[in-house]
Amino acid sequence: MERDPNSPAERSRKAKATKLVRWKAAHPSVSRGLLYRMDPTVELVAGMGRMTDLDRALWNMTHQWWLMSSRPLRRVKKSDLDAVVAQARTDIPWLAELPAQACRAVAKRYWQTWERCWSGVGGAPNFHSRLKDRPSFDIPQARDLNITGVSKKFATVQVPKVGKVTIRYHRPIPVGARVTGARVTNDHGRWTLALRVELPKPELRSPVESRPVVGFDRGVVIPLAGSDGTEFNHPDWLTPGEKRHLRYLERQSARERHARWDRSDGRGKGRIGANERKTYDAIASVQAKAARRRKDWHHQTSRKIADGYSVAVFETLRIKNMTKSAAGSVKAPGTNVAAKSGLNRVILNEGWGALLDLTRYKMADNGGAVVTVPAPFTSLTCHACWSTTPGQRKNQALFVCGDADCGWTGNADFNAACNILMRAVSGGLVPTLSAGIVDDARSRYELEERPDAMAPVGTEAPLKLDGPGKRENRLGQRTVAA
Repeated sequence: MERDPNSPAERSRKAKATKLVRWKAAHPSVSRGLLYRMDPTVELVAGMGRMTDLDRALWNMTHQWWLMSSRPLRRVKKSDLDAVVAQARTDIPWLAELPAQACRAVAKRYWQTWERCWSGVGGAPNFHSRLKDRPSFDIPQARDLNITGVSKKFATVQVPKVGKVTIRYHRPIPVGARVTGARVTNDHGRWTLALRVELPKPELRSPVESRPVVGFDRGVVIPLAGSDGTEFNHPDWLTPGEKRHLRYLERQSARERHARWDRSDGRGKGRIGANERKTYDAIASVQAKAARRRKDWHHQTSRKIADGYSVAVFETLRIKNMTKSAAGSVKAPGTNVAAKSGLNRVILNEGWGALLDLTRYKMADNGGAVVTVPAPFTSLTCHACWSTTPGQRKNQALFVCGDADCGWTGNADFNAACNILMRAVSGGLVPTLSAGIVDDARSRYELEERPDAMAPVGTEAPLKLDGPGKRENRLGQRTVAA
């Protein structure tokens, strides 16, 4: 439905939008997410599960309508999409159980997915699966949340049409933050609440001038090696007991899968039973635990890099090409397929791309920057004399320069990190080394630990936000009771 541009309601809407844009320009802020774990009861779990089912059903119906309506000669507008979603909620009785604001959020999220696809950032939207996609739903309006503290560690949040749910309030909402909405997600049995907040533009945690420039080499044995001798390591994402349990579940799923195939008498793979589905859910739960630990390590490591360095240089890695299967084809079968498969699994398990993305935005918040340089021959070149003699890298960890006049010996990952940094310097991407390379012992193999010299973080005075949208700002302006 087309809006009348001369109507009082439309003029008022435009005036409010203009006022909000001016207010945001005068109050610079950054958008961030605060994640809280939810502890719902059995009844609340059923209610939130119903909301995730309705959210997925509306997404699939929206995508089906888009496929039927979108044509090369007829471009669907955002207003058409909103109107169809609103009409579907009116015509389908069971879809009305999903709040109207949550339905509009589905349409907005679907449109944003297409915008990312048109800009070349992401892929086109598709149907959501109950088994493959992560169940979730939106709470777009912050005033509906009504977060109330019940103790030092717990608070309650109101989920529309479900009820009050207890959350682990481990991180208070910062004073001056503006909560703009939330999203509830079921991560293989663990319910989480992600608050969308707008924070005042943060001040620098440490002076930029006092921080050095560094190059980093990403690997699988040493996850992150710096040109100044630092190494960021982590334990295995799963404990030995969890690994044994995972192997047991994988073997059990294989037995149940082959038994299902045998029962079908060659007519197909058959239908997955309840017990086999429980086994797959248990496997997904263990793997989700490893993913959460990996994400936590990424956040901690990227924060240390952002606080300790002014510029971080990484090599550009085409991870998708690096982790391609070596199986080949029927006419040209590959070699060492099992070994390449294991290497691909280890590379993907490190999450190199996620670590780089987190480091980018945290460096930008703290006044730093992330620079990327081409990767070829960074691990095969001696950083001391630029020798490229074949066979210099003896194994994964040892690098021995083939030039008789140089003869540098040391850690191969440290050598690659130095090459990455100097490649950025030679390309004019980094002004100076700023003590980014520590190479006082040319024959050194054991690297020294870099002392942690980060400046303490100061506490900001409470910032009162006032302006448009006071009704939504109310949550961020009050202190949650302990």
